[in-house]
Amino acid sequence: MSKLNKYGFIILLLIASVLGIVLTVIIIPKQVPTAKRVYAPQDISGGHPQKVYRSLEDGARELKYDFPYRFLGNVPSLANSGVQNTGTCQGFTFMETQPETVETRYKKAAVFSLVCGGFFIVLGFLLSVTMNSMIYTWAMPIPITGAIVVGIGYDFLGKSTKLFNLMRFKSRIILSDIKGEYYRSDLGVGKGIHDSLSSQRTAVISDNRLSHYAADVLSECHTLNGMREIIAINNSEGIDTDVKSLVKFVESQRRPDLEVQGIDFGQESASKLLQQNVAIARIKAQALGKLPRSASGMKEIPRINHLELARGEGEDGDMLCSQCGTGNKGAKFCMNCGGKL
Repeated sequence: MSKLNKYGFIILLLIASVLGIVLTVIIIPKQVPTAKRVYAPQDISGGHPQKVYRSLEDGARELKYDFPYRFLGNVPSLANSGVQNTGTCQGFTFMETQPETVETRYKKAAVFSLVCGGFFIVLGFLLSVTMNSMIYTWAMPIPITGAIVVGIGYDFLGKSTKLFNLMRFKSRIILSDIKGEYYRSDLGVGKGIHDSLSSQRTAVISDNRLSHYAADVLSECHTLNGMREIIAINNSEGIDTDVKSLVKFVESQRRPDLEVQGIDFGQESASKLLQQNVAIARIKAQALGKLPRSASGMKEIPRINHLELARGEGEDGDMLCSQCGTGNKGAKFCMNCGGKL
C-alpha cells in the first residue's frame, strides 16, 4: 500500500497529461487554413472620383451586403501633383456580409475539459479530507497532493470556459482600392460682356484604377463584443460571382459627363443666358442716347438691376423682350420684333 501511495501522484500526473493531449487532438481543425482570394482590376474614366466611391456604396446595397453597418471607406482625397489643376486621388471601400455562426468541435472539447476538471477537483478534495499523502521527498511524505490535484482541475475548468466562449463566424468581404489621376478646369459664359450676366462651370474628369479583393473569411472571437480575428480566407464560386456583379454594377453607373457647379451648359440654358445679355446691352444703348450730360460733358449712366432684367421684368412691371430688350405692357408678344414674351 505504501508503494502504491508513493507512485500514486505520478500516475495522476500521467493521467492529466494524457487527458490534455486528448483535449488538444479534439480541437485540431480537420482542414488546413488557406489564404486564397479573388482579384479583379477595373478601369473607370469619367467625372469626379467621388462618383466612383458613391457607385461602390450603391454596389454594396445592390449585392445585399450589410450596408451601412459593415461598410467602411475613405472618400477619395485629391492631392495636387504640383501642376496646376492636376493631381492624384486615392481611397478605398470595405464591405462585408452579415457574419454567420459556424459549427465547430469547440463545444465537444469544452464539455470534455469540464468533465476532466470536475473529476480532478472532486478527487483533490477527497485527498485533502483524508490527508492521503502521495508526494515523497527523501522518503518523507508531504500531504499537499490534494491541493495540487485541485489546481489541475481548475486548469481544465479554465480551458473549458475559454472553449465555451470561443465562437467562429463565416462571412464574405470585398475590399476595393481606388487610385487615379484627376484634371480640373473652369469654364464660363457671359464674361466677355461688360456688366453682363455670367455663369461658371467647374469641370473635373478623372482616370481611376479599381482593385477589387474578395474572399470568404473565417473569423473567431472570445466574446460577442470582442474583436474578431481572421483565421482563414478562401475563394469560392459565390464570392467570384459577387465580384463580377460589383464590377458590372460600377460600370453601369459610369457617367462620362463632368461635375457641374453653376448653370448647366445645355444649348437651351446657354442660349437663354446669351439672349439676356444681348437684351441688357440693347437697353443700355437705347438709354444712353436719352441721358443728360453732366457738367464735365459725360453722360450719367444709371445703375441697372440685372436681377430684374434676368427675370424679364422692367420698370413699372414692363415685360422685357428677350430678343430685342423692348419693354411691353400687358402683351404676350413684343410690339417691336414680335417675339414671344
